[in-house]
Amino acid sequence: MIQFIKITKSLKSEFPSPTQEDLDHDNICIICREEMTISNSCKLPCTHCFHRVCLRRWFKQKRKCPTCDLDLMDK
Repeated sequence: MIQFIKITKSLKSEFPSPTQEDLDHDNICIICREEMTISNSCKLPCTHCFHRVCLRRWFKQKRKCPTCDLDLMDK
């Protein structure tokens, strides 16, 4: 539970918003399959982007990138 709290608090500070260039490349969140915007998404260290809300839900189950399985607890 502590790990979940830690990583969800870090969504805004450690995982920045994507650039428009990032979203021009791919602007669909693979978790919910909806379009992302700069204001409602974040970019993980592996460069994959997702909605912040979707990641919070995802992190309840796993602390890894939904796309490449990068372990985010080490970051």
